[in-house]
Amino acid sequence: MKNILFIVGIVITLAAAYVSYNNTQKVAEIAQETEKFEAQKKNIQASITDQTKKLDTLKVELKSVQEEVAEEEVKLDKAQENERQLARQLEKKQAELEGLDAKLERVDELKEEIATTLEGIGVDDVSEVAAVIDRIEGQVDDKRTELESVEAINEKLADKVAQDTEAIAKSRAELATIRKRIANNGLEMRVEAVNSEWDFAVVGAGSKNSNLSPNAELLVIRGGELVGRLFAKTIEANQTVCDIDTDFRVNTIRQGDQVILREPVAK
Repeated sequence: MKNILFIVGIVITLAAAYVSYNNTQKVAEIAQETEKFEAQKKNIQASITDQTKKLDTLKVELKSVQEEVAEEEVKLDKAQENERQLARQLEKKQAELEGLDAKLERVDELKEEIATTLEGIGVDDVSEVAAVIDRIEGQVDDKRTELESVEAINEKLADKVAQDTEAIAKSRAELATIRKRIANNGLEMRVEAVNSEWDFAVVGAGSKNSNLSPNAELLVIRGGELVGRLFAKTIEANQTVCDIDTDFRVNTIRQGDQVILREPVAK
């Protein structure tokens, strides 16, 4: 009987030692997994901080583009004012030309009157009268040349205004695109459904209202803490089907969890 009790005691002791050793191994493995997830968590948190800085940089770039557009608008206003001034100058020159034409017509009448007068008194030397007429005609030619120059300048200015207007319209279109894409970076996306059996989740954002692209990496957050990671696969108009990264999952992903892009789109 004593021998049996002795043998039973030895068996119990060996079993206890085995269980203790096995538990020690599992504790060590759990500690290693915990350290691994903590390191990955720190990397992701650092990535979130870095992307926040990038978003701030994009805001600065947006402000710079807005300032450039404002400068172009000022230039356009100046160009339009110059065009209006040239138009007024052109009207003035046209009025002067009409006045000169009237004077030229009057000169022609005077020439006929002088010729008639000289013929009546028998005077043949009209050299002085011809010189006066030549001088007036020269003045008319000068005014016409000046008017043509003003018209050429006005045509060039009109082309420049058209080019500036086109450039500003293009800048405004680019600015609107940048604003939309940056606004989509801040879109609050949510997990709409989760299938744990097939390891996929549905996110309530798609091609119409987000910057999601195939294989885009998404981070799942709950209460400001990282929960897991998704990869966009099927992008529809208003929703996206994503694969759940089972190798990187801090906690169980649930419906209603917040979803953000790990790499925000710049432009």
